[in-house]
Amino acid sequence: ALLFIDAQQKRVGSETAWIKKGDEPPLSVPPAPALKEVAVVNPTPTPLSLEERNDLLDYGNWRMNGLRCSLDPLRREVNVTALTDDKALMMISCEAGAYNTIDLAWIVSRKKPLASRPVRLRLPFNNGQETNELELMNATFDEKSRELVTLAKGRGLSDCGIQARWRFDGQRFRLVRYAAEPTCDNWHGPDAWPTLWITR
Repeated sequence: ALLFIDAQQKRVGSETAWIKKGDEPPLSVPPAPALKEVAVVNPTPTPLSLEERNDLLDYGNWRMNGLRCSLDPLRREVNVTALTDDKALMMISCEAGAYNTIDLAWIVSRKKPLASRPVRLRLPFNNGQETNELELMNATFDEKSRELVTLAKGRGLSDCGIQARWRFDGQRFRLVRYAAEPTCDNWHGPDAWPTLWITR
């Protein structure tokens, strides 16, 4: 396995190789590939007006009526935030367990007549599951970074699980960071979990 890593990183025969060390200096190892970039679209969208917010919340409450969710309708929450000058993100809590809440989300037009399409979070790699889609678990929208954050807790302490950050590219949310900690060790939280995927 270590020889495979050396070969993938083109370190075989260099001083930095794990297995087949050689006399080649560390500088002979090619640099890491450049990180892919997902640009922030419309980094400072016009905030939702009171009328827009009320229209979107009414739309969310109407949308809730047709959902098949186990969460009691009186406990469901509708959250809306401006994504761009003409689109908003609407999230509705749908399922809840001891420490994880699953949301459903839509990208909604900000002007009437309101139109929406569901948010799908697709990983750009196979994580060993049947599907590459992730559920919106414990989802929040970070206004500062303009990223949708999901956190699938392995247990209530948040010391294990999967954290992903997604950035809206104008059409869909694209993965910008994926971190996972399979071991529940009561040691560190999501921001310190090993990063397995990252972009700029």
